[in-house]
Amino acid sequence: MAARQLASATILGALGLAVQGAARFAHTTWVGNAAPDRLGTLSALLSVSVFLTLLGPASAGIAAGRFAPAGAPLAAAHRRELVRWMLRLSVALVPISVVVALTLGGPTEVVLCAVLVLTYAWYLFTRGALIGSGQVRRAAMLDIGTAVLTFASVAAVIRGELWSWLLLPPAVGYAAFAVLARQPGPREELPAEQARLVRAFLVTNTVAQVATGALIPLTMLCVEWFDGANSSAFGAALALATPPNMIAQAMLLVLVPHFATIAAAYGGRVPRRHAVAVLAASAALWIVLFGAMVALAPWLLELVYPGRFPEAATTLRVLLVVMAVASFAMTPVALLVGSGRERQQAATALAGVLAGVAVLVVAAPTLRSAGALAGFAVGIAVTTVAALVLSLREPARQGPVPGQPPPSAA
Repeated sequence: MAARQLASATILGALGLAVQGAARFAHTTWVGNAAPDRLGTLSALLSVSVFLTLLGPASAGIAAGRFAPAGAPLAAAHRRELVRWMLRLSVALVPISVVVALTLGGPTEVVLCAVLVLTYAWYLFTRGALIGSGQVRRAAMLDIGTAVLTFASVAAVIRGELWSWLLLPPAVGYAAFAVLARQPGPREELPAEQARLVRAFLVTNTVAQVATGALIPLTMLCVEWFDGANSSAFGAALALATPPNMIAQAMLLVLVPHFATIAAAYGGRVPRRHAVAVLAASAALWIVLFGAMVALAPWLLELVYPGRFPEAATTLRVLLVVMAVASFAMTPVALLVGSGRERQQAATALAGVLAGVAVLVVAAPTLRSAGALAGFAVGIAVTTVAALVLSLREPARQGPVPGQPPPSAA
């Protein structure tokens, strides 16, 4: 993929997620202003739904770009195998979401949390499949259209004061995207060896996704459990700090097939000069974006939540720095996954979450919000440093690597 095509795909993908992020941002900020006492629980339930989709659906979206990029032989067969994976996951995720949501909300919230988990799971998969197959423009247009639908649903729920239905608007938008993004194709079956490679990738990447994504919901849950009085202020800061990270998620979906194509041409590796150039461009982007937000943190809080959470300014600044590091991490992660080193990437994610959870367990019960924030920061830092170091090392072997299909199937 030429530099201009890569930039264009990244911008389109980021545009779609930016609009989705704006709808999610409007959702939480509107609730924070209309019913501030509901924001903490809403943030916790949203975090739970995001975390549960890391148990496979997020990996399925990445796998679609990894194994079925545009023009690849057996692309439809790979997607068919991934759909089977998604159907099995859908059955498993419902009871898990119900059990977790029971600790946070009433019957309506529990049901809607399960619905949101399912719709968000299929959104992640179908969006990843579109981008992986080169249909970035279609994905962006669907993102924009369904974000408008989400925003309209938020307006209806809040104006009707249906406070138990606050999880419905995003579920409506994600469901519409998943239905409209379906890709009919030939009913071809994947050879057994290729199916094994796909399943191995899914398991490994799911471990990495869970480890990487666990920190935000665990942090928010620790704040809810140990510092409930300040959970809404923390939720407000988190709502402001996380939307820019959606650009990083868009970059990940674009960069994985990009690095996979380059690795296939260079015997399983990405030339160091190219890797460093992409890493440097990524670092510059996040420094500028998050640096500006750090400087404007108190003003942003006052703009979005006028007079409600001034005490969250310091928390917001720290969260912005941490999210800047987390956003940069998406580039070395894409480099590791795209070059067939998903096991190394999973190891970095596990190291980060173990370090973060250790700090959460020790610090959150006594230091409350500050302890939870410290655990989040430590986990992200460990993951990012490890991924960066490994991504710049030469692979231990050349040619085909575990989890990467041979050229005839890629």
